[in-house]
Amino acid sequence: MSSPAVQRIPVHSDQPVDEKPRTDDQLHHEAIARLAHSYWEARGCPYGSPQVDWFQAEEEIRKVRETPTKDIVDEASEESFPASDAPAY
Repeated sequence: MSSPAVQRIPVHSDQPVDEKPRTDDQLHHEAIARLAHSYWEARGCPYGSPQVDWFQAEEEIRKVRETPTKDIVDEASEESFPASDAPAY
């Protein structure tokens, strides 16, 4: 059985060192929280209904995670490198 993906987050000297690496689920949760917070700020920081921003952030991140990387690379390549143009040296 493989272990979950982890990412070490750099810390500043004034922050306590967290010896436990963050799991993919923790990073996913943190990404949703940051995005939801930005949506809440964009709406003028209203009182109540935090689930509106949370659900919107979850949906956005789900869409990004489900987008095949190959499609993103292919699309970028097509836009950046037209087949009819020779490279400039």
